[in-house]
Amino acid sequence: GSDPLNLSLRCVRTLGRCDLDFNYRLIIGPDFDREKLICSTERALSQFDLYEDVTNMGDMMRQADIAISAGGRTVYELAATGTPALVIAQNQGEVERMELLRRENVIEFLGHGEEFDFDRLPGLLTSLAEDHKRRKDMSERGQDLVDGRGVTRILDIVHEMLVG
Repeated sequence: GSDPLNLSLRCVRTLGRCDLDFNYRLIIGPDFDREKLICSTERALSQFDLYEDVTNMGDMMRQADIAISAGGRTVYELAATGTPALVIAQNQGEVERMELLRRENVIEFLGHGEEFDFDRLPGLLTSLAEDHKRRKDMSERGQDLVDGRGVTRILDIVHEMLVG
C-alpha cells in the first residue's frame, strides 16, 4: 500500500543505525514512494533486502520471525499466517482496531506513528525476538482469531436467524 506517515523511512533509519544481528526485509507496496525511501535512507537501506511487487506475501510472512507493520489489513494477514508483529498505527481508526488486537494478545501495539519514539524500536524488537514463548502465543492467538472461516460463521448466523 502506501505510507502517509513515512513509518517505513523512520523504521529503516532507526534500525539501519543499530548493530542488531537480524536479517531485514522491506516490502513496499505499489502506492509507496520508492524514490523518497531510497534517497532518504540509502546507507541504512543497505542492511535491508528490498522487495517490490510481491506476489507471495503469505509465504514471506510465514518465513518471518517478526514483522513490523502499520495497522491496516496487513495486520490481519500477519495474524492469519501466525507472524508476530510490532504494529504502529497510521491513523485513529487503526489505533482503535489495534488496541483490540493488543488486548487479544495478537500483536504488540506501539501506538500512533506521530507519537511513537522510534528510538525505542530496536529494544522492543530485540525483546520480542528473545521471548520465544510470547511470539508463539501471539502466533497462536492470531491464527485462532483470523482463521479464514469468518464468512462461514456469518452465513451460519444469518441462516439461524432466517430459519430460527
